[in-house]
Amino acid sequence: MLSIIFKVGNTEQFNRRVQCLPKERIALLKLKAELIDDYGRLSTWGNNIDDDDCCGWKGVICDNTTNHVVALDLQGDGTAGSLRGNLSMLRHLDLSSNDDLKVKDNLDWLTGLHSLEYLDLSYVNLEMASSTWWRTISNLKTLKALYLRSCGLSETTALSLSGTIINDSSTTTSSSLAILDLSSNNLNSTPTLIRFLNLSISISYIDFSSNNFDGRILDSLGHLLSLSHLDLSNNQLQGDFPQSFKNLVNLRLLNFMWNELNGQFFQMMTLLENSTKLEYIDFTENALVGPFPNMSRFSFLKELKLQDNKLNGPLLGGNLNLPHLEVLDVSRNRFSGRVPDLTSCSSSLRELSLNDNMFNGTLTESIGYLSKLEDLSLGSNQLEGIFSEAHLFNLSRLQNLDLSFNSNLTVKISSSWNPPFQLYSLWSEDCNLGPDFPEWLQRQKQLTRLHISNTKIQDIVPDWFWDNFHWFTTSYAPRCSHS
Repeated sequence: MLSIIFKVGNTEQFNRRVQCLPKERIALLKLKAELIDDYGRLSTWGNNIDDDDCCGWKGVICDNTTNHVVALDLQGDGTAGSLRGNLSMLRHLDLSSNDDLKVKDNLDWLTGLHSLEYLDLSYVNLEMASSTWWRTISNLKTLKALYLRSCGLSETTALSLSGTIINDSSTTTSSSLAILDLSSNNLNSTPTLIRFLNLSISISYIDFSSNNFDGRILDSLGHLLSLSHLDLSNNQLQGDFPQSFKNLVNLRLLNFMWNELNGQFFQMMTLLENSTKLEYIDFTENALVGPFPNMSRFSFLKELKLQDNKLNGPLLGGNLNLPHLEVLDVSRNRFSGRVPDLTSCSSSLRELSLNDNMFNGTLTESIGYLSKLEDLSLGSNQLEGIFSEAHLFNLSRLQNLDLSFNSNLTVKISSSWNPPFQLYSLWSEDCNLGPDFPEWLQRQKQLTRLHISNTKIQDIVPDWFWDNFHWFTTSYAPRCSHS
């Protein structure tokens, strides 16, 4: 992963005793003349007659050995206009979040930046740029990081670059590019995606999220052996993983949220059996099917999100021997059987979402050992038996608890019990809380949401309830009387 060392906040320290080159000072002043600076970002640029040292200007960083301007940070703050001038030794250029920046019909002004390593034009409108923008960027052979997030790039623009010829000689492979972010545009074709991937075989970071890519996942992605971050969320991809994904041994983040993948989850994870460095996996809202595989080989996994799929069968604790797991969300699937023992995650698990499945039977008291747990969601299952303080005794960080719509589950907590946590929300409708009003709620001083309707409470509502919770933003009152 590329480490970016240029930070505007450190400009003065970086430029101490550095004098900029006269030709580069002139280039910066020409640039200032071309820009609309509504917020005075460039007010330090050459305002004083004696201010010859452009290395002290805001947003400008110089090399303390060569005196060349090597970084220019004009991120945000209302900069607009056209960019001209050649700073040939510039390595870092950030023009992101300048919505009104006027880009000429092409990006030819970049061609003189032979040393450029970092380019961020995110949120700059490139819709009017001609088809040569891609050729210009592909010829920046020293480029290591390219961010073009939400630039209005469309398929019409991209496809006009080289017709239908993917291996265009003008897009020769660069060995430098490591980070490629083209997220939140309107790209949608496989040839375009291949053309982007042909930039470099050493890419480690890809974010193509929130585009319109459809069809099957490209086999060529699996040949990027340095890939550690792959985000293709919010597209229309279908099918399952190509066989080449078995090569992705350096993968740490895998995000296919909000797609239409419909393969066998078990087989897809088998293809990734060599990706043992994975830390984040997200398949939220797809159509994956089949049983839950043994995930224990991914011992560094921190987040596993599988909600809104069609996974079924049991969820076995032995398949979740993940000592670093912080988030497990398998809600809105078709899992059945007992809720698994997750004590192997007891030192790390913060969020556990098992709601909207078909889990049944009694709930293991081992859940009370998940001492880091903040959110516990077990609603809309078929749980039964007793839920007591034994399930909660060590959950000192618990904030949100959902037991709702388990009609055979009885919540039986001693009136004298002093919970170690302070809840923000409690969902328990359609469970058995009664017949007495749950006195332990009197000690919950931070509740903002309480759902206790249809819980067989036959008691009067105590005065402390109205005193404690009169400021609720959302409340479902129990079906009982107010004394």
